[in-house]
Amino acid sequence: MSARMAVYMVFVYFLVLSAAPGAAAEPAAEDTVTVTADYIYTPPQKEPEETARALALFGARYKAAALGAKFLSHKGLLVHFGNRQREILCLAADQIEAVILEKRLDSETGLFAVRIRSTIDATDFIRAEIADQALEKEENGLSFRDEMEQPVSGELRPGKELSRAYRYLRKKQWRIAVIYLDHLQEKYPYWGEVYLAKALGFYSLNQTVMMADALKTACRLNNQEACQDLEGLSPVSGPPSK
Repeated sequence: MSARMAVYMVFVYFLVLSAAPGAAAEPAAEDTVTVTADYIYTPPQKEPEETARALALFGARYKAAALGAKFLSHKGLLVHFGNRQREILCLAADQIEAVILEKRLDSETGLFAVRIRSTIDATDFIRAEIADQALEKEENGLSFRDEMEQPVSGELRPGKELSRAYRYLRKKQWRIAVIYLDHLQEKYPYWGEVYLAKALGFYSLNQTVMMADALKTACRLNNQEACQDLEGLSPVSGPPSK
């Protein structure tokens, strides 16, 4: 077993020993749901701690937001946002309040593991939907040059940044989406979610070989959705999950 794999297994063991499973809901007020979620960010080489922390926290918050949306929908308190679901979940993940229950950073490898608890209600998603509409309006006003150059801010707001990619994909602006994700990849080279989104763009552009390569990279970076898509990939390839 490699040293990196051994460290990864220690982090998994730490999360398994924690009180709750990877993503779980607890009883709460009638119009809210309290969830716990965990995430392990596994860069192949060490990154700045603030980057690893931001991406690990976003990963846990995204899982919490997705689970919260599921339970609130079952209660009839929230509707599915259709093809806006991913972008709204990204923005909700940036906004929801979370209590950090456990966190671990391996100073040698840069692995960052975190477990959070968050109480979520429908207004979290309403605010995210309003933010999504405002950002789309702002992006609709960009010049062609701005869209092609796609500058990426130095601010660590992974949810806001990834939501932009999913808005481009929803609007079928696939080439612009891939260009933007290229820039986002420079900022977050070891973030599996970037490569998963690129796989969707490549598929829509009929670039199936590049789609498969993006899925493989995302899977190597511990994106389980990409790993599942790869398992189902056949010679007549269907799209990655949306």
